[in-house]
Amino acid sequence: MMLIFGDGGVLDFELNFLRELMRVVDGHLADLEERAVRCGDPDQFGILDSMEHVTGFGFVACQRYVTAIAGDLRVAKSEALDNGPIHSSRHTVASLVNHAANYWNHADEWSPDASKRAWDRTIAAVVALAGDRSDYPLISFLSELVAPAQSRFGALVPRLEEWREAVRGARRLSGSAGA
Repeated sequence: MMLIFGDGGVLDFELNFLRELMRVVDGHLADLEERAVRCGDPDQFGILDSMEHVTGFGFVACQRYVTAIAGDLRVAKSEALDNGPIHSSRHTVASLVNHAANYWNHADEWSPDASKRAWDRTIAAVVALAGDRSDYPLISFLSELVAPAQSRFGALVPRLEEWREAVRGARRLSGSAGA
């Protein structure tokens, strides 16, 4: 839930929750990275698989934030995703977060035949950042999305705050009332 005050100030409970959750996710990623260095073969011992899943979870939490804010502002999610900071890949950061979350959340249920357009858009966005040869695309995706910062979700949260403000600004320009 987000409260917008008459002076334009914002109390964004969702952002505060996201920051706390990303501290936990980033801490777990740091622990896994340490284990990866110590074990010598992180792929064989499943550490990279764990990192990929934690990273996917992080993207789903970020997607949840995007969805909640679009709802609070009464803006269609598809429209909201077109706003905010642009990554060097020429996609908005919010749309990249959405694609990464969809990739992790739905990859096992999407067949090459079903939801072809949605799957193609998602894969194109993931490949644009992670490359098409990565066995762990979301780890690579996060790294490219927040570069040159350390590959952590804490570096992504301020970009999502920029996104929120861009959506608010676009909403004001369009003359929307409410929230």
